Amino acid sequence: MTDPGPLAIPEAVAQANAEVMASRHNIARAIVMGAGGLNIARRLRRVTDRWLITLWRHASSDQLREVASLHATGGYGRDELAYHSDIDVLIALNDEAWLQRPELALAVERLMAWSRVPRLRLSHAVRTPAQTPEALAEDPRTAIALIDLRPLCGPPSAAADRDAAIDHLRARDQGASFVEQLFEGHRQRVARHGQTVYLLEPDAKNGEGGLRDLNCISWAARTRWRLDARTQTRAEVGWDAEQRRRYVERLDAILATRNTLHLIHGRKSDRLTFADQELLVRLNELRLQTPHALEETHPDEIVARFRPRDEQDRQRLTPQVESLMRAYYWQARSVSVSCERMLRRWATTTPPASVQSLGSFELLGDQLQLPAEHSDVLNADEVFDALSLASHHDALLDPRLEAAIEAAVGTWPMGDETSPRRAARLRALLTSPTTSARTAQRLLDLGVLTRTLPEFDPLICHVQHDVYHVYTTDVHSLKCLELGRALLAGDPHAAGRWPFFAHVAGTITEREVFLLACLLHDIGKNRGGDHSRKGALLMESIGPRLGLEPPQVDLLAMLVREHLALSLTSRRRDLSDPHVIDDLAERLGDVPTLNLLTALTFCDMSTVAPDVMNDWNATLLMELYRRVREALEQGDLRHLADPRGLRRIRQRLERRVLDLSDAPVEPRDIDTFLHDLPQEHLLHAEPDALARQLAAYTRARRNDVETRIEGVAVEVAPLPDRGITEIIVSTVDTPGTLARIAGALSSAGVNIMSADIVSTASGRTLDIFHIAHFNPAALPVAEPRAVDDPRRIEKITSRIVDVLEERLNVDELLQQRFEESRLSPRPIPQMPTEVREVDHASEHFTVIEVRAPDRLGLLYQITRALWEAGVETRVSRIDSLGSQAIDNFYVEEAHGGKLDARRTGQVIDAISQALARLPES
Repeated sequence: MTDPGPLAIPEAVAQANAEVMASRHNIARAIVMGAGGLNIARRLRRVTDRWLITLWRHASSDQLREVASLHATGGYGRDELAYHSDIDVLIALNDEAWLQRPELALAVERLMAWSRVPRLRLSHAVRTPAQTPEALAEDPRTAIALIDLRPLCGPPSAAADRDAAIDHLRARDQGASFVEQLFEGHRQRVARHGQTVYLLEPDAKNGEGGLRDLNCISWAARTRWRLDARTQTRAEVGWDAEQRRRYVERLDAILATRNTLHLIHGRKSDRLTFADQELLVRLNELRLQTPHALEETHPDEIVARFRPRDEQDRQRLTPQVESLMRAYYWQARSVSVSCERMLRRWATTTPPASVQSLGSFELLGDQLQLPAEHSDVLNADEVFDALSLASHHDALLDPRLEAAIEAAVGTWPMGDETSPRRAARLRALLTSPTTSARTAQRLLDLGVLTRTLPEFDPLICHVQHDVYHVYTTDVHSLKCLELGRALLAGDPHAAGRWPFFAHVAGTITEREVFLLACLLHDIGKNRGGDHSRKGALLMESIGPRLGLEPPQVDLLAMLVREHLALSLTSRRRDLSDPHVIDDLAERLGDVPTLNLLTALTFCDMSTVAPDVMNDWNATLLMELYRRVREALEQGDLRHLADPRGLRRIRQRLERRVLDLSDAPVEPRDIDTFLHDLPQEHLLHAEPDALARQLAAYTRARRNDVETRIEGVAVEVAPLPDRGITEIIVSTVDTPGTLARIAGALSSAGVNIMSADIVSTASGRTLDIFHIAHFNPAALPVAEPRAVDDPRRIEKITSRIVDVLEERLNVDELLQQRFEESRLSPRPIPQMPTEVREVDHASEHFTVIEVRAPDRLGLLYQITRALWEAGVETRVSRIDSLGSQAIDNFYVEEAHGGKLDARRTGQVIDAISQALARLPES
């Protein structure tokens, strides 16, 4: 008979493995049905304990079990085991001699091998009493592991002594220094995870406000006060019944989220991705509507069966996803604030004698506190005194003082307009140029802001289910306020690479109104509909409550109503169109208002996401400012289209040509160029841009003469100050030229930012493209700006020429690029595709706006559909909101003139059909 070998699975172990798999299958069903996290942890503990004890009993000899014991550690030991988390165990060995005996190695090998059958992740450590002191001294994580330790079976061991580990951590100062280590770890974790409480896909374990923050509270309570945070209270150290209740609720919720994530992915996974957010909502929906559908589905098939079916289904779930994530961020923020407050309080030891007295308060180092003899009851003036002192000294608030402020604020009436003194002091804190950067967040966290301005409450933890709005709306608003304050204070870093905006902010006289606009510009969000208009209406009650005079209220309302005007116009409209500029100038009225709105726009765009305010968008905003300011100061500029204006343009061009010594341009070339191009274009184009266009135009015409065929010239100019590369293509104007160039660029993998099409009287065209050549946000401010690789420029140039001269086919190039993209894109939220006419956007052209998921070949398909529909595209503005492209096309009939309603409908239908055929990328 064949020897089964030392690792052969005994019948009892096989049965234990089968039982644990069956039990875990039932637990998975409970997770699918929405069981609480602590309930699942208890069930996992029971089945895992039985299974491990059985495996250990059969893996080890009788003699080994007399000297070795098995202990649960980590989340398993804390009764916080999630479905696919590692199962951590400690084998405590009382006899040092057994470390060298083969029986121990065999027992461990069996335990690990047998545990793999049910596909569970078992991790182990072996330690003796002699090794424990050294391990404790070397690594505090050893002590943390012992704090979490829970015995499973075997004799007691000094190698697994929780009390000894706690004594070790308390030895120097009753555990205060260990709590300070936990607090420092919390701070580092926040930095390492990029403040994930505010980011789009938070980490439920290690992110700010995640499970690890709750663990820190538990470890600190065990060490500092020998207190079980989950089951015990101790009011004198700040851990009362309400704190304990909140802690347990948060722990239960986070564990429930982790269990569902683990089940969805079939492995340990703690990041709440966009796709996971949508599936969680779908599961919640099914639990309420058709629970039997879940009960009848195998847990392994949940993802395949119940993920949103298509883009339409995902968009239907968007409001529920935003509601789910708002609740998540509420919880995460509460956990984070509680963790920081308790750890700071418990890290405090007996204060030194040197305490600075500040009226009713004391300043100890960098912390403001209540004197020991002061009661914890504060009136409103004392609340604002404390906040003002903390701001002035840029100090932290002692946890006791924080709790006292929070309790006092909780008694104030919501939006009480009978307390102008409170409103005035709040306004002073919000708008003072010397307010410390941490004050606004403190006003929000302690409830001061929302008690006075309850209209701000819908913004708290409000999240938008897209990849553009990185921060929750309240955090974005506070960041915008602090950037505005830094601009007004002349902070040299506030304007980044664009000192122009600091100069504009320096002219502002209505500073209070400006800062309030920074804070309140998005206050109409989360109310449905046009948030700018709704926010402006709210200023009619908020302004007087804050003590503003009627003209200030009107100005504040205007800034809130128009806070998107400059941003959207600069990115989506033709800035050379006098109609666009005159309309804005009429709405704003004067230069001081333009300055206010420009500074607000800069602060808003800079804080909506890390990379929205880049060189390109800054350049567009500065260009729009210049044009609107000229209109405000000089009136209608269209009278400049006269011979004198053209003479000045010619003189500027001559100077530019002389500066370019290698430019083969002669005086007669300039005359031909000026008489061939539309006067409107010549009047509004920048001199340097015209010089580049002249070079391409002249070279193409000479190619015509030299080769006696229709010539193509491509002029490429990196513009590092704008973060773009300009590509000018000059050729004979034939139908579909724009579409073919757009396809060639897309197939080369470039990101097109804008396209202008200039048709000349002689039948030529100048197609002017701006493409992104790097990500400015990825470069440190002090680094010189990169430009495109010359080899890449040459490749792009030759591809354009080959496509226009029909040596390459655009559709084949794009298909090849699709096939080369082997990795499936990570699911991210997408906005619905929408094609519409923009009313009153242009006097001379019909403007069609296309909103669609940004993907390979999008611009080519749109411009091709326009060409096939028989319309001419004159200007294209390419914008994006994260993963969504928002492209605006200025079109006219082939014979000139705007499209009528019937033709516009036909063109919109043609674009919609073309986009429906575009494959996902």
